[in-house]
Amino acid sequence: MDSAIGQWQRELLRTDPWYASLMPNFRVLPQEELPPGIDSATSFTSVCINTSIYLPYLAGQCLKAGVRLKRGIVSHIDDAAGLHASGQPASLIVNCTGLGARCLGGVDDQSVFPARGQIVLVRNEPNIMCGVSGTDDSGDECVYIMQRAAGGTFGVTCFPHKLGKNSLRLRYLGGTILGGCYQKNSWESQPDMNMAMRISKPLLSVSVSAPPIPNLQSSQCNAASTFAHN
Repeated sequence: MDSAIGQWQRELLRTDPWYASLMPNFRVLPQEELPPGIDSATSFTSVCINTSIYLPYLAGQCLKAGVRLKRGIVSHIDDAAGLHASGQPASLIVNCTGLGARCLGGVDDQSVFPARGQIVLVRNEPNIMCGVSGTDDSGDECVYIMQRAAGGTFGVTCFPHKLGKNSLRLRYLGGTILGGCYQKNSWESQPDMNMAMRISKPLLSVSVSAPPIPNLQSSQCNAASTFAHN
């Protein structure tokens, strides 16, 4: 397929991908290690960045280095220069507005488009990351498992209230991400529960070379949450 998902899967599932010499412990699995129905597979050591932990860490490193973080509202890119903490116009502006670039004055980049993704987050920890591709792939959906760091831990966010009553929000930081999709030009922000079922169903029976993934059996798949994102 010529879709973004198809191009990604073609490279990921090659037995001689460009990253073979870069990833530790890369190897092509021999036929005797493949479960029934699998034509070929590779294994390698990789990394999964849990952004709910990593991004606050980066912000903390910036603060430690003396960076001033400031929120503001701008309607034109030139307005951003006036937000510098020194009170003087900034000499450099880095535009990281994402989809906001479409309507930001002075930028108005209509070539930027949304790409909708959807995942299912479960608390189970299979201790493996994997992706599977087959003849039932669609143009904008794929099957993958990514276990996040800090499994089983929770984070607390405090929201100050103007009346002095603070509220706390408990966030689950670990768990495993089941994916997923990449839908170009979709502005839909709400999760599609039919897609959530399509994402979850094939992963309940996925079993690659040892160790298997017993924690994702349907009887044990607990506390699932579905998210849509652009």
